[in-house]
Amino acid sequence: MNKRTSSLVIVFFLIVQVVSFSAEKQKFAFVDAMKFPRIQHQTISNDGRWVGYSLVPERGDPTSHIVSTETDTRFTFERTLKPVFSPNSEWVIFRLMPKAIDVENAEKEKPTEGLLLFNLNLQTKFTFEKTQKFLFSEDSRWLAIQFKPTETKEKENEGKEQGTLVTLFDLVSKNQLDLQYVTEFTFDTLSQYFAYVVSEPEGKKNGLYVINLKGEFSPPIKADVDSAVIITSLTWNKAKQTLSYVKSYERKGTKIDSSMICNLLMTVMVPQTLVEFSQIASDWFIPRKNQLKWSEDGERLFFGIKPKIDTTVTKDKIKFNDTNFYDISKILQKADYTLWHWNDPRVKTNERNWWEKNKDRTFQCVYHTTTKQFIQLSDLNLPSVEFVDNPKYTIGYDPNPYLKESTWEGEYFDLYLVNLNTGERKLIAKRINEGAHLSPQGKYLVFYKDKNWHLYDPQLDTLVNLTGKMKYAFYDEDYDMPSPPPSYGFAGWFENDNAFLLYDKYDIWKFFSENYGYVCQTVVYGRDLKQTYRIVNLDKDKKFYRNTDTVLLSAYHNDLKYTSIYLLEFKILGPLSLLEEPKNFKIIQKAKNANKVLFSRESYDEFPDLWVANFDMSNPKRLTNHSGELLSKYKWGTTELVRWTNSRGDTLDGFIVKPANFDPKKKYPLIVYFYERFSQLMYNFSFPYIGHRPCIQIYNSDDYIFFLPDIKYQIGNPGNSALDCITSGVKSLIAKGFIDTTAIGIMGHSWSGYQTAYIITQTKMFSAALAGAPVGNMTSAYSGIRLESGLARQFQYERYQSRIGGNLWDSLTNYINNSPVFKAQTATTPLLLMFGDEDQAVPWQQGIELYLAFRRLNKTAFFLQYHKEKHWPEKFPNKLDYAIKIKEFFDTFLLKKTPPDWIKNGENIIIKE
Repeated sequence: MNKRTSSLVIVFFLIVQVVSFSAEKQKFAFVDAMKFPRIQHQTISNDGRWVGYSLVPERGDPTSHIVSTETDTRFTFERTLKPVFSPNSEWVIFRLMPKAIDVENAEKEKPTEGLLLFNLNLQTKFTFEKTQKFLFSEDSRWLAIQFKPTETKEKENEGKEQGTLVTLFDLVSKNQLDLQYVTEFTFDTLSQYFAYVVSEPEGKKNGLYVINLKGEFSPPIKADVDSAVIITSLTWNKAKQTLSYVKSYERKGTKIDSSMICNLLMTVMVPQTLVEFSQIASDWFIPRKNQLKWSEDGERLFFGIKPKIDTTVTKDKIKFNDTNFYDISKILQKADYTLWHWNDPRVKTNERNWWEKNKDRTFQCVYHTTTKQFIQLSDLNLPSVEFVDNPKYTIGYDPNPYLKESTWEGEYFDLYLVNLNTGERKLIAKRINEGAHLSPQGKYLVFYKDKNWHLYDPQLDTLVNLTGKMKYAFYDEDYDMPSPPPSYGFAGWFENDNAFLLYDKYDIWKFFSENYGYVCQTVVYGRDLKQTYRIVNLDKDKKFYRNTDTVLLSAYHNDLKYTSIYLLEFKILGPLSLLEEPKNFKIIQKAKNANKVLFSRESYDEFPDLWVANFDMSNPKRLTNHSGELLSKYKWGTTELVRWTNSRGDTLDGFIVKPANFDPKKKYPLIVYFYERFSQLMYNFSFPYIGHRPCIQIYNSDDYIFFLPDIKYQIGNPGNSALDCITSGVKSLIAKGFIDTTAIGIMGHSWSGYQTAYIITQTKMFSAALAGAPVGNMTSAYSGIRLESGLARQFQYERYQSRIGGNLWDSLTNYINNSPVFKAQTATTPLLLMFGDEDQAVPWQQGIELYLAFRRLNKTAFFLQYHKEKHWPEKFPNKLDYAIKIKEFFDTFLLKKTPPDWIKNGENIIIKE
């Protein structure tokens, strides 16, 4: 089957790059890795004339770059990050960072960041110190900058926020206005008004102010000012040019907010009250911390309320005297404990964590301007309801029936359709775990359940299974966990709600809402050619597609492992190839007001430099050449695809990274680095990294080969699945004749750390193994706690990554058989373990169990405990120490180098401290 092909761009990229071989290439070292920059914050201006990005080294000061897409003009800005262009593309602003050395040396107060503002036409530069945030007006004439509080900040009164300095700059006249004690500020979309809130220590000027921006600076208008007022959540009604906000009054003796929802008309500057606090049910209130949002037509305002029980309980301080010293009730008030009940919806650690993240949550209400009434849409029985733009319905999710079982089953919820005008709820589906998709006009609801997509029509009250009888699967065909497979995703609605797009593994399908028909928009080319097509979303605000629209696609070649760029016209079936060669192409951003697209091209040995082209990828232009600047002086490796078959007959993919001077007649040391599936990374540029992942360039410089294999798992037997896939892959490499069979290592972290620890108890293939943050004993880890969420780990084993597929009682044999600690007596491979002793994902005691098992059995093992670190080292000295020790470990046992003292003799903790 032939695809439509655009040859112009493909030919362009076949231009041979000239490489100089005059200089001897040097080895890549740890110092080089520290200095090597990542490219971040890539962006293109609205007019398409400028591109900005930052280069951020592992250690050191970042630089930002602005490059013209039309000329050779380029600018470099030291110690800056995250360029942001003004809407009119004439200005660019950066975060101005303190010197990395100053930050490193600071003991208490760290140096603060500022802002750097640059005019692209006049090439003038302005810097600002100690800033918090900034905002351009839509017409780019105005810039507001908020500064950090001064060192002499006044003490806050009863929890009320105290504002800081905001400076409003007129970028045309160069005038500025300083506004003191500002907490919030915003421009309207037409750049006619600037609204801000003041909260000062004495409170005399507290309130809402508005500045008219139509001419020169005009005096601020006191829109809603009162010494006792607290104003938050400024939100513009774009359709009607009004400003909404939450208004509270300072009331002593209560911490429950007495707030109201107000609206300010710009024409008369007189505030109106939309919702009084007295209108709210007595056991609910409008909180100050709120999120207001207007519908696009300006007719409905969504806001949040809270139940009064949803507030933090505080205990009165108890002071004892002669009369109450033996008062049991008083004494018990000081008891400090937590009761864990067997029937709690959440285990207490998760409940506490959930509360910290959700204590400011609100429950959705909608105010209708036509009826001047509000409807409560969500409550404790339906806690999550979405904002929508249509005037009919929204959708809500209720996880309550499944909270207890989520400890071992994972998250589920019931799906409801909620009437925006009455608040009436209709149960649509039970026990689903993917979000639903309501059409823009509210006519249809699409959701995924039980491996299929379903469509509900509210008008007809009909529910249809759309994909149940189709030839192709719309669930993940490769899913190998003991839980229902997820979908491949929903890709968007069409105009008037008449159709929508769904993904299967390879292709894009268009379904019609009224007659339930469908057509493959990509004509099954994806499945025939094993290419996965996905729409590149270049407009995050786009609510629907039109049949006349054209979109760009990423096309991942499942067999060849690289990603191309295609074009899809909805009015024509079949994709058009635009950029296609053994590289990874990535669309980054489209210019908002121009036919320009920013993209990158990369491979393992090609830095992801920036290019710009027309939307159809014609006239591509390379903007940066960091690949030549950064890579040309080093011995950089190359990748090669590997395909083999395991003992079960599964065909598996992976790739090797070979040294630059690879000679197939030589014997090389090999390190296996894996997780679950890594083959898709073959054409990714591998940024040098210091830490728990290997810096492959450093190893390649010492003639190591790296092998990154895929694994296919059997439920109930994850350890042997990894063993089979990896050892069969290594044997296929040995058969090629260039692997030193006495110098094979294996390394992994977290889930692959566990697999590494297990594998070396089952084979003598490996001469050294690194297991970072591994589970050693599944029987004890099963009911361990993930500290970052407070969740018990049971769901991981019964339904997800750990893949046992049963609980500790009905599957005890599988838990024991897959636990390295119970198999440690058969291990012969030297093992290096690592944990941070504040690990948030895996209880670090798992490392102690494994280490003590090896120690008791007199096996060679080392345990690195990094203090006050989480799932991997994050403090740079610890990251570097770990990376160096990993290299020394493999050099010792694979290259047979003289071992460092920590390997020979260990370290005395008393002397060390």
